[in-house]
Amino acid sequence: MTLSLSSLLCGRRWIESFVLVSGVFCLGSAALNLGRYEVFEHRVIAASVPAARVTRLEIPRIGLLVAVLEGDTKENMALGAVHLTDTAALGSESGNAAIAGHRDSAFRRLGEIRSGDQIVVHGEMDFVYQVMRTRIANADDTAALSEDGRARLTLITCYPFRYVGSAPRRFLVEAERVGRRF
Repeated sequence: MTLSLSSLLCGRRWIESFVLVSGVFCLGSAALNLGRYEVFEHRVIAASVPAARVTRLEIPRIGLLVAVLEGDTKENMALGAVHLTDTAALGSESGNAAIAGHRDSAFRRLGEIRSGDQIVVHGEMDFVYQVMRTRIANADDTAALSEDGRARLTLITCYPFRYVGSAPRRFLVEAERVGRRF
């Protein structure tokens, strides 16, 4: 059986069309999700008083400002960063408060953070933290959530940042509280 040149070209065009349509669908889906996140984020940040159960986290040097919702549900993670409910309250005098966010939305710029950077948690009172270190950990490593009595903040996102799919590791930012503002 011999394939003609025209049938080969037709098959190739079909594959090219399929790949193109699939790519457009994937980009559209990603843009829709990011757009939904951005609209929610701007609505919360623009409000003069943060919505109930929402605070804001700011890292001035890298230009990150993100809404932080209370409770680590899938729905909340789709809208912003989340405060892990089993950790210390944000701004506590002691304890380790943890905030998690997706690497491709809420924490997409987190890889730019460095030791010494300031993190501000805005709420009724602003709490200022200083980054002590960043590190990479396995997804099942819970040591970053440990308590030592100090007022700390841990930020968590998936790693590597440009990994496609469910990332195997976590990028952690460990900070200590250095002050508060009224």
